[in-house]
Amino acid sequence: MKCSVFIATSADGFIAKNDGSVDWLHAAGKHDADMGDEADMGMVSFMASIDCLIMGRKCMNMIDSMNLTP
Repeated sequence: MKCSVFIATSADGFIAKNDGSVDWLHAAGKHDADMGDEADMGMVSFMASIDCLIMGRKCMNMIDSMNLTP
């Protein structure tokens, strides 16, 4: 069995701030950058390579609050 992790972390190696927020994800990087075919940062390839996804409730709530488009 192979286990994989696909995660965004800050430069200091943290996932969330002490209060649990990940608002740094929205403030990081160059917002007007044209990422072309790599805009998903490899997520589509990762999702195609796995059979099962385990996600915590807080993570799912955060993703849901982002109002992402399909």
